[in-house]
Amino acid sequence: MQVGAVCGLLGGAGCQDRNAGQVRRGDEDVEPPRWRFERLDHLMGEMTLNDVWGRDDGAVFVVGWYGTIFTNRVTRANPAGAWKKMESNTTEHLTAIWGVYNGDQFRQANRRDGEMFAVGWTGTLLHYNPNPTLKQNPVPEDGRWEVVAGPGKGFTPRIKIDPFCPDADGDGFLDDGGGHPVTGGADGWWTLKDTCSGGAIDDCDDNCRLSPNGSLRPLIDRDGDFGDPDPTRAQNCIEWGDDGPSNDLSLRQLDADNNGVGDVCDDALTPTNEAGFLPALFDVWAGVDANDATQLVVVAVGEDGAVVSYRGPNAAQTVTAPALPVSNPLAWIAQEHAAYQYSSDCALSAPGTLPGQACGSTRLPPSCAAQCSSYKPSCNCAEVDPPEPCCVSVAGNPLAVGAPCAGPGCVVSVGGFSADRTGVSADNGCAGVGGLSCSTLCPNCFRSLSKTLRALAVDDGGTIVAVGAGGTLVTLTLAGGNDATGIWIASDFGTAGPPEGMEGRELLTAISHRDGGFHAVGAAGLVAGVNPGAGAMVTGVQCREDDPTTPAIDESIPAVFLTGVFALGDQQGYAIGDRGTLVEFRGGGYCEVIDTDTTENFLGIWVTYVQGVRRLWLVGANGAVVRGGYY
Repeated sequence: MQVGAVCGLLGGAGCQDRNAGQVRRGDEDVEPPRWRFERLDHLMGEMTLNDVWGRDDGAVFVVGWYGTIFTNRVTRANPAGAWKKMESNTTEHLTAIWGVYNGDQFRQANRRDGEMFAVGWTGTLLHYNPNPTLKQNPVPEDGRWEVVAGPGKGFTPRIKIDPFCPDADGDGFLDDGGGHPVTGGADGWWTLKDTCSGGAIDDCDDNCRLSPNGSLRPLIDRDGDFGDPDPTRAQNCIEWGDDGPSNDLSLRQLDADNNGVGDVCDDALTPTNEAGFLPALFDVWAGVDANDATQLVVVAVGEDGAVVSYRGPNAAQTVTAPALPVSNPLAWIAQEHAAYQYSSDCALSAPGTLPGQACGSTRLPPSCAAQCSSYKPSCNCAEVDPPEPCCVSVAGNPLAVGAPCAGPGCVVSVGGFSADRTGVSADNGCAGVGGLSCSTLCPNCFRSLSKTLRALAVDDGGTIVAVGAGGTLVTLTLAGGNDATGIWIASDFGTAGPPEGMEGRELLTAISHRDGGFHAVGAAGLVAGVNPGAGAMVTGVQCREDDPTTPAIDESIPAVFLTGVFALGDQQGYAIGDRGTLVEFRGGGYCEVIDTDTTENFLGIWVTYVQGVRRLWLVGANGAVVRGGYY
């Protein structure tokens, strides 16, 4: 009760309100907390902005079309934190950015400036060095972006070799003749292993893995006269002499630009292999090795299952031969298609199953194309453990076609017929008798991913989860010094099938991890929890429009195209999408649409905490940069 009211009730003389006429605490109309959003004028134009990454000092970095990069970081030349453009040295559209806190490695212990990476179209990857000259007293303005790869300076494309399919096209040139897990691969991260060119067939990799080389290559006869092949392709296939195709090894596979990629497999014949890796890259992540702060781990993903990775010294270290610095594209491994197995493949669900045998899986295992190559009359029974599948027919008994060879001392016995098949060539069942074909079951083989990967996230244990087209969700663990060139595990949702909301294998566009939780978003308003330790991986859809089975879900959640996500923990985070959509999701299927008063499509999101205050940074079409918070 106020003093004036008490005096009125008592009616006492001399009662006086000493605070009369003054505004006291509690008299003001205090506005309750609410969501507030502000569109910021950065003066960089209205081009599309694709991604934003921020630091805990409130500095954010934005990337977009035409090589655009700008930031609001505070520097000596910019004490007010105004938006400033950073020179990217590229005009390619940039799609994603990520940074690491390793400024102390660059003599910037009191600053947050560390290395950053950005990716974009045409295989573009940029690296930011916060102090290229390593001056004794550097300032943040010393930093510089450098093009590691892009048009005119491309990565060397490499293909993962399947050890259980040693000659996928059956042409006699082994996929991994050089004895390395990556075609064109290296003894380390730096020394390239030759591919088969110039007539070489030993100690080299097939320079055209999926198409037979030389005289084993199918003829191209576009004019239909059954004579010489189309003259425009004659040099690219085989050389013709008076007696037909030449068997001269030096002519089996021409390589006009001498880059180790056969002409018929070379997308662009150039004097060197520059710009040979062209897939658009859509997301990037970088981290510091947990055991050595001087070492970086970087992974980018993109079009047609592309995976680009680096593990090595950071830019502050003095790199000695034969190692190469992070700025050198040869220090990176650029796979055109990630190698993967399904979580229900035999090699995973039944490890004891020998190649060539059914394992009872709900999914047929992959096939080894070389077993039944129409270009290869026989396949070699390799003396390996476990044995790889081999097409075998015992003399006089066509039913033995497809029997596996079990290595040294192997004796195949079928229907009363037996033969020692150790280390010998066996008939190819596909060219065999009685119209029979050999077994193509190969549980230890892997597949080559052709689906576009749109995003990736990494947890504290080094587990990568990448998502993309067709509901693709693949995972790989970096622990123990592994790198992203390994075999990924793809979710096929197990025997229960895809969860509700994923029945149509909806496009997954983004994924985020923080404090124990992975969350992915995609088309049709899809927000899903992800557990990479589970076979199905997708553990539940959290937001679905008009879901009658989950009353807790706000039925106003729009089924819009969601483009970005920022996880806050195991059950909480934010999702963004078309038409200025912002969704906050929390545990139990609860989701809420937040009005941002924005109509542009959002494409990137980041959350910063400055002095304990949470701020959302949203970027998107028409140059939109929106800052929001609940206060």
